[in-house]
Amino acid sequence: MAKVAVTGAKGLIGSAVAAELAARGHDVVTLGRGAGNAVTLDLTDPLPALPALDALIHCAGVTDEEVKADGAAALIRAAAGTERLIAAAAKAGAARMAYVSSAHVYGPLTGHLDETSPANPLSDYALAHYLAEQMFRRSHIPTRILRPCAVFGPLAAPQRFRRWSLIPFSFPRAIAEAGSIRILGTGRDRRNFVGSDVVAMLAADFVEMQTGGVNLLNPVGTADLTVAEFAELCARLGGDVLGRACRVEIAGKGDAAAAALEYRSVMGGARNGRSLETHIVELVRQCSQLGATA
Repeated sequence: MAKVAVTGAKGLIGSAVAAELAARGHDVVTLGRGAGNAVTLDLTDPLPALPALDALIHCAGVTDEEVKADGAAALIRAAAGTERLIAAAAKAGAARMAYVSSAHVYGPLTGHLDETSPANPLSDYALAHYLAEQMFRRSHIPTRILRPCAVFGPLAAPQRFRRWSLIPFSFPRAIAEAGSIRILGTGRDRRNFVGSDVVAMLAADFVEMQTGGVNLLNPVGTADLTVAEFAELCARLGGDVLGRACRVEIAGKGDAAAAALEYRSVMGGARNGRSLETHIVELVRQCSQLGATA
């Protein structure tokens, strides 16, 4: 059994990681800003001393919302904050680490992308994750870097969720609240939808491995859909849940200029996990119930 610190353990991916580790018999130490964490810390501030650890899994990377609010601060947090976290965890004895990054580090999500594809972070969001990755690389501590594409998973408390701009959540919510989804673009962009449970399995696996160096892995789910296909799936399944017809409106016109995304793993990151259909049904039901009680 290992003692593993998990940042972002109250969030979408971090909660799945904490649950997976606990199910395997590991001792989980939650780190974060919110109430209920074992250790309260903020990566923008000097960090407190951490308890003795065997490993660290960092799931509290910079979000789109933080980048939009203050891009410069987000980049500083991603670099300096992550460096402080690694140093604190290493001082506490952590000899293995994992970081949940993003597929956006590869650049535009088009064409064939796997772990051999070069990094090309163009947006501040992508650059923030790449900076954090580099902090782990230069620490010389064995680390697994995970780059998922579109992550979905159960929400223990939807009323406290803050990342509704992500389409695995915004589309089911729109169906529950309005019975329709409006896509501003053409909807032809393709995404690989992967469950938070798959990301959690791959992170927990590394804690139990003896591999050294930096291990880059794309968590890949079984659902490859265009944005429009995902919207239609949400409308169909949501309509079944709500007992009424739901629709999808595509505002953008014209042909997609870029090659369709093929998000793959050549390093063993493809796993079966929770189904996307189950996620949609449960989230539509949750959101409709929230609306009824609001």
